[in-house]
Amino acid sequence: VVPGRWESRAQPPRGLRRREKQAGMFLRIPGFDGFEVVLFIIEWLQYIVAANVIAVALARKGAGRMLVVCLIPLAVVGLIGAVTFGSREAAKERGFSLDKPSVRQAVEIYIEKGEGPNGENLEEILEQDKFAPTFGMEELSYLGRDLLWHTLLHLDAHNAENIPVAYNKGNDWFRATLGEPMIYTSGIYRNGNESLKEAQEYKLDYVAQAIDLKAEDNVLDIGCGWGRLLNHFATKYGAKVTGISLSEEQVKFGRELNKDVSDKVNILLHDFMTVDLKPKSFKKITSLEMAEHVGIKRYTSFLRKVHSLLADDGTLYFQVAGLRREGQYE
Repeated sequence: VVPGRWESRAQPPRGLRRREKQAGMFLRIPGFDGFEVVLFIIEWLQYIVAANVIAVALARKGAGRMLVVCLIPLAVVGLIGAVTFGSREAAKERGFSLDKPSVRQAVEIYIEKGEGPNGENLEEILEQDKFAPTFGMEELSYLGRDLLWHTLLHLDAHNAENIPVAYNKGNDWFRATLGEPMIYTSGIYRNGNESLKEAQEYKLDYVAQAIDLKAEDNVLDIGCGWGRLLNHFATKYGAKVTGISLSEEQVKFGRELNKDVSDKVNILLHDFMTVDLKPKSFKKITSLEMAEHVGIKRYTSFLRKVHSLLADDGTLYFQVAGLRREGQYE
């Protein structure tokens, strides 16, 4: 991961952080992070289940065996309950009213009706702290219907199933949403007066400078989207770039965008987890907001594959959303 400059992230006031840490303390043991337990269970589930089956076979009949049988379900229910009640307690400590819908419920109402519960626009819902960031029925429904299934049994087929809904809905829709550059990542504002296009172009230069991009560098962009970063690397820096996307619409757009530099840009329509590329063949590798699609269960395999493709003296730029710690339930 690239050292040096990073985009700054605003931190909550110290008093607020202290109150957040105090909220839900009955759910937290010093030095114990519930999210680590979740990650451990997901990554090692098959071994945990196997150990549980052996323990059931060895346990004596009666209450002891029943307890062993119920151990995993009780652990899952306990973790969900901890997050649910902990998020409500933290919200109360921060002054939110629990009589109103949660922020997720308010967003769902906005999507359905075009306005919030009391006529709010989307910015008011997300930015004005009117609605509590609690874990409730909407999140439980998503957890049971989709997240657990795709997390515990993350298959290549799941990635293919998600693409039509997420990225093959039409490039005209994304152009209207993302603007002309067609970049699906954060921008960087140097003084706050830039246009969205300028901020996004600053971001592309930021990535190039972070990896110390040079002409003729062999670069791999994992989850290349509509190919704008590939185009920027090739046209402005003279790099040779390979992009990978599982979206037919993205690949079609990206190839058209880069037709004038096709000698430097190659875009593959493939799942990164199964694509066959020469080991250690890339001097630079970038991945901007793609790894969220990998799933927790296969995250280690994903990182190992990235490592296998990166030259020993190469550089990785890795941008990914992660799990927030210490009771920050948003």
